[in-house]
Amino acid sequence: MPKPTQSTNKQTSPPSGYFAPYYTDADQISIIDCVQAVTTYKKMFIIIAALVLIISVAIAIFMTPVYRAEALLAPVKEDNQGTLSQLANQFGGIGSLIGMDSLNTNSEMAESIAILTSRKFSEEFIDDDNLLPILFHKKWNSKSSQWKTRSVDEIPTLRDGARLFKENILSVTKDEESGLLILAIEWSDRDLAVEWANLLVKRANKQLRERKILETEASLNFLHKELDKTNVVEIRQSIFRLIESYTKAIMLANVNIEYAFRIIDPAAPLEKEDKIRPKRALILIIGFLVGCLLGALAAILRYLPKRDILETI
Repeated sequence: MPKPTQSTNKQTSPPSGYFAPYYTDADQISIIDCVQAVTTYKKMFIIIAALVLIISVAIAIFMTPVYRAEALLAPVKEDNQGTLSQLANQFGGIGSLIGMDSLNTNSEMAESIAILTSRKFSEEFIDDDNLLPILFHKKWNSKSSQWKTRSVDEIPTLRDGARLFKENILSVTKDEESGLLILAIEWSDRDLAVEWANLLVKRANKQLRERKILETEASLNFLHKELDKTNVVEIRQSIFRLIESYTKAIMLANVNIEYAFRIIDPAAPLEKEDKIRPKRALILIIGFLVGCLLGALAAILRYLPKRDILETI
């Protein structure tokens, strides 16, 4: 029996290997193919690009504008802080009992900023000014003065409002070089943004001032009790100096309206042109580029099968 002759036309098979995929020249797309695809399906390309651009225009026009109101603040340093610190070193254990060992300008300012951006502070501000219907205006029926939702679980709470306020509306940043603070409010109503920014500073100053007065009065009461307990002349003299300093601190707190934050530049009225977003020009440019990209991609996907058929003929 004659042996079967082996065919001289060997079919090229892709190399085996898990990490080495094999590509042929037919799988590659050149720039010429892209140009031909767009040219061949020019109508599809234009329609898709135009649709995306129209959507971008609609977004730019109907998107709710957001305005940013800023107030420039300077931390206020207490004039008698150095005196109290010196007396604390002389007074020893009693000074630590009334909190004199923690007197520090940086820590007090950090505490003031923490209070200003705290959840409790935001909740009190929202509750006192009845801001929930404004913050969640899409869920509020202004005609009936009721929430649109019927479920109690879906009605916004003060916690929801404080979370929205802290995460999306209020921000406090510090310039490390100058030490100044920028309190910013971002909201769709430019007048409310300015009003809230200025009100928050006044509210924070008032709350921190009242808090300091209560703490100082408590310290004074403690000092008076300690004064009655001791007959040591040196200790009594130190207590008298402390009482004098704390009394001065209360007087300064009562007359100083800008207790923790001095307003260098209050939030000023905004114009319609002062919105920070949407950036309509940027949206249109991105929409145009995305539309062209999607149109070209659709044309290429439509063109590739046709190119493969032509290459096999």
